[in-house]
Amino acid sequence: MTTDGAGHWTWAWRKGGVVDAGNWIAFGLIDTDGPTVEEEPWSRIRSSVYKLAREIYGMEVTLAGTAIALTGSVTSEKVKAGLGAMFRNAAESLRNDLEVTAPFECANAPWVETATAVPPSESLTRYPSVTPDGDASPGEIFQFKVDLAPTPDGMTEGDPVKLRDLPAGWTEVQVTAEVNFPAIVFERPEDGKGIIAIMPDGSSRPAVFRGRIRPDAEVGSICKMSVMFEYQDRHAGAAVRRIPIQKGTKSGTQGIAVGMPPAGRGIQLVRNAEKPVLTVKIMEGSSPGKLMWSLKALQGPTRFKTVSWMEEIHLKEGTASFARDLLDRCPSLPPGRTHANVLRGIGERIWKATPGHFKSLFAELRAIHGPRFPIQFVTNDPHVPWEMMYPDANAGIADADHIFMSHPVARWFGECEGGMLEGFSKGRIVSFVPEYDDGSGLPDAVEEGRKLISEHGAEIGEATCGGFTNFLCRSQPDARVSILHFAGHANPPGERGEAGSEGLRMSDGWVSHMEVNGGVVLGMEDGTFAVLNACSIGVANHTLGVVGGWPASLADRGFGGILAPIWAIQDSLASSVVHDQITGLLNGQTLGEAMREARECYRNASATPYAYLCHGDVMARMS
Repeated sequence: MTTDGAGHWTWAWRKGGVVDAGNWIAFGLIDTDGPTVEEEPWSRIRSSVYKLAREIYGMEVTLAGTAIALTGSVTSEKVKAGLGAMFRNAAESLRNDLEVTAPFECANAPWVETATAVPPSESLTRYPSVTPDGDASPGEIFQFKVDLAPTPDGMTEGDPVKLRDLPAGWTEVQVTAEVNFPAIVFERPEDGKGIIAIMPDGSSRPAVFRGRIRPDAEVGSICKMSVMFEYQDRHAGAAVRRIPIQKGTKSGTQGIAVGMPPAGRGIQLVRNAEKPVLTVKIMEGSSPGKLMWSLKALQGPTRFKTVSWMEEIHLKEGTASFARDLLDRCPSLPPGRTHANVLRGIGERIWKATPGHFKSLFAELRAIHGPRFPIQFVTNDPHVPWEMMYPDANAGIADADHIFMSHPVARWFGECEGGMLEGFSKGRIVSFVPEYDDGSGLPDAVEEGRKLISEHGAEIGEATCGGFTNFLCRSQPDARVSILHFAGHANPPGERGEAGSEGLRMSDGWVSHMEVNGGVVLGMEDGTFAVLNACSIGVANHTLGVVGGWPASLADRGFGGILAPIWAIQDSLASSVVHDQITGLLNGQTLGEAMREARECYRNASATPYAYLCHGDVMARMS
């Protein structure tokens, strides 16, 4: 603290950030010196100033006895007056010398591609198909084919794949299939990938896979095979086939059909869509805590030094325990100047758990592109927030930071919980903000809904159990819903208080994620982006081998993106983070960049901006 011991100090506020390729990248507002963080009324003022983080370039607050002077620069007269009003209540006299400076925009990153419009010509619908050539028996060779067939095979679980905007005269479409089957050992890691070729006459050339079933595979068990599809360097959906482990060699066994019918919307393979620089696939392995990492990066003129792009890690405990041990303390971190240190320590612990080939390739990409290149995570592990990782001192990365602070990042589901959309269509914004009669109301949530109405023309939804569920299930063909917004109380799966108190709390009761069932049509029809601003509602669970919780349930019913926090958010910054993310998306930013900026802007105020996970295509835009 800069003080003379007689109630005099200078409280400095500035933009933190770095210079990258000559461009200043702001990391949000930082305050130094000044009053003790917990001291009132300064604690309340501090929180209010952070809510204006986008509007302040730099500011000094000088206290001399009972007089305060404000100097620095802000974006508007309104902000200047608002700051003056905040500090006037804490002093007998105030001098407001803040200057109003026009805002500026940073240059676009050089690797961000603009999608090229391709005149629609032809579309095809194909169905995932996994066909074993024989039984899967311990210690024996097992061969199978993966195809995208003209008709369903009745055995493979997964959405239909829709290839659209194919150019006139096309001759072949190639789709990469990547297999994750814990019961098999391939001779080389790359043998787990193959190419499917689709021809104009409706025929196809399947990808053929061959490996050896593990000797310790349990006879009589059913092993799940996950297949992920990739088209033009983008994740393009997934399928599942369940394979029984048989004793001895028998020909012709085709496995068993288990699972839910595919969702109706289907997976879309889109030519010339924007691509992330790095795609990281993380799939559960043969036992709890084992995860297979597979990487895909855009290749430049120079070959990468990293040779292996697939590697299995073992956390020595289940991912749920690993995540819980790290994140349990996050909701209680006091807002102040120390929360960032604890969160960095958590991020470094997550970084240490990543495989060596990821660390190596990430360092190479940072050396080529610098920070801010987009990263897509695809995973069937619902617990670990890998986006939160922070390269440690041994990583050799200059200006290291949390991945989701320095890069546009989003995640999607690694199996068959719906197809990942490449974009959103502009339409209605419908906001559900319940009013609670028991004194537990959330004034900031109410204000959040009001701002969406006044600034973006949002409509008010009926925030009752019936009003919300009926809205999800009602077909609205002439009134596309681009954003579904909820702000209120919630309980994640497994944390019930009174009977039935799980899910989103409406004004008259609770709506569970289990109510997002086959009757929900909103996502299927509109590919809606869902924003759930409620404590811990992004937490997922694993029940009967299926990822549960609100994000997975909404994705399974066709929602194109979901934003939700994974721990309790306890301050008004939650509304600021969500408002900025929605505004950025509506203004043309990609899903990942809008979320990165919203996190970064308020990161120094509390742990709240770190709580949000963004599900969807990191490159998706609103158009």
